[in-house]
Amino acid sequence: MKRKSTSILFILIALYVIFKGVTYIKYGLDQSEDENNVKISGTVTINKTTLDDSEYYEYKNVKFKNVFDGYTKVEDGLDDHGIRFYIRNENDQIEKGILIGIDKQYVDLVASSDDVDNKAYIKKIFKKNKINNDIDLIKYYDTHDYEKVKLFMFYNNQRKTYDMNLIREIMFPSINGIKIINGDYEGYILELTSNGREVNIINNNKKYYFTFLNDFTDEFINEFISTIEIN
Repeated sequence: MKRKSTSILFILIALYVIFKGVTYIKYGLDQSEDENNVKISGTVTINKTTLDDSEYYEYKNVKFKNVFDGYTKVEDGLDDHGIRFYIRNENDQIEKGILIGIDKQYVDLVASSDDVDNKAYIKKIFKKNKINNDIDLIKYYDTHDYEKVKLFMFYNNQRKTYDMNLIREIMFPSINGIKIINGDYEGYILELTSNGREVNIINNNKKYYFTFLNDFTDEFINEFISTIEIN
């Protein structure tokens, strides 16, 4: 009887080790070695500025100050999500660029992404942590540092850690910080490592993004944001 109990215990331990090995291979082997901590670096208050109709540029249901004198407009290559404006030098290199588009928020994109292992589980995580939009997600990451999947984590914790790390890497691949926009607008600004800023305005569950490439001042960007009107 004792030998039988010992054999059963050995089998159970072996099955547990195999199970943990399989789940770790699935969730723990292919993970980033770099800690990607997302931190809010500050806030910026933007109040709306109304311009004369002649000063606006309109794109779909949004308009903003026309600052594109001297830029070349490009519409291809963005999957009908947006437009681009570039200034190039004599060697055809981009000196400045502004990219504009409309898309779903990341919280909606990842809930339908093929890269996310368990969409229903991610929705439960969002609901449990009251993550309803991208700003809620940013605030979640601001208070939850990067954590690697560990071999002897509980299975649900392995899944959660893996998926939330994946979302973090997709949403914030290369940033120095994030500023939250308040005032007359709801949104955030990603401070890119490539000397740029990505402004995201949240309106009616959509994301209106404005990416500024190369040497735009904060004053210029903040003034531009203040002229955005969404219908």
